[in-house]
Amino acid sequence: MKIVILNGSPKGGDSASLRISLALAEAIQKQSRPGRTQTGQTRSGRGRAGGGEEPALVRLNSWGLRPEDLIASLRDAGALVLVFPLYVDGVPAHLLALMEAVRQGGPRTAPGARLHAVVNNGLWESENNSPAFEVLRHFASEAGLAWGQGLGWGGGGMIAACGKIGRHPFKSFGRETDFLAGQILSGGGGPERYCQPNIPRFAYFHAANLMWYVLAWKNKIKFKDLLLRRQPPAPKG
Repeated sequence: MKIVILNGSPKGGDSASLRISLALAEAIQKQSRPGRTQTGQTRSGRGRAGGGEEPALVRLNSWGLRPEDLIASLRDAGALVLVFPLYVDGVPAHLLALMEAVRQGGPRTAPGARLHAVVNNGLWESENNSPAFEVLRHFASEAGLAWGQGLGWGGGGMIAACGKIGRHPFKSFGRETDFLAGQILSGGGGPERYCQPNIPRFAYFHAANLMWYVLAWKNKIKFKDLLLRRQPPAPKG
């Protein structure tokens, strides 16, 4: 089965969505090896000899990637996974444009192809990703795809800055990544699942506030200037 993981982050370099995409690709490859499954059940050989399914990882923001090449990369896929950050409670504009092109007659995926998604946001509350899943469900219906599984992650701002998915403080993310890999390989689906980093909520907010001081120090800004409240200029006339 052809599996395509589409990194929908608009960032050109490192990002939370890129790290999630890489972790998911690794989990799929591990679980699809002969004799390996998420639940420990025996699986017959599949994918590459001695390896397993190797998902195609596509970066939507790659320079030099022509739109027609991007559309072609999705053709005949049995599973499409969208990984992206939440933008204004929805889908980033450049990814939305691709979804519209696919809906209007882009690639012809394999029969019974499923759409899965991992959406992250910088807030603690992972349930804030739910509006994006509503958009994706409508897209799947319009594009002739079956809806699979959606994972909503809070605290996405920490992913690109701290550690590796599967290790503290992202052990919960590691478990959810393994779960999604199993769903993709088995062709399963279900209701959305939500999780946060394995740290207290207050600690996440403290770390986020502390980052402003780190950025101020790097940019040679006085700490006291962070607390300044500038008044807008009075209207003329």
